Amino acid sequence: MNGSCALSTGKEWELNAVDTIGVGPGDTVRLELAGGSYIAAGVLIFILPLILMTVFYILGEMLFNGGIAVFIAFVGMAIGITIAYVIGRGKGADRFRYRIVEILQKNADVSIN
Repeated sequence: MNGSCALSTGKEWELNAVDTIGVGPGDTVRLELAGGSYIAAGVLIFILPLILMTVFYILGEMLFNGGIAVFIAFVGMAIGITIAYVIGRGKGADRFRYRIVEILQKNADVSIN
């Protein structure tokens, strides 16, 4: 275990990860997440909806006035959240998920609930 890892507390954790090496139930594994994935996921989840909300608000103010512009801004934010969700669940979503890179210990004596 790497002492700098937040998950290396000795407790068991259950995570969804991409398995390309064929692990079994109860195996102790080493996980990896590309460093750029944190930044990309943060931009996708937090920044994109705010940018779209701002752009839609400005467009709403140019075309309409008052409350309608605020409503259009929230529509823009909803579109941003939807785009983030679709990208996060779509074809290229594996880059935002943990990957199993090594089996540290095999454990054949496991009962599955």
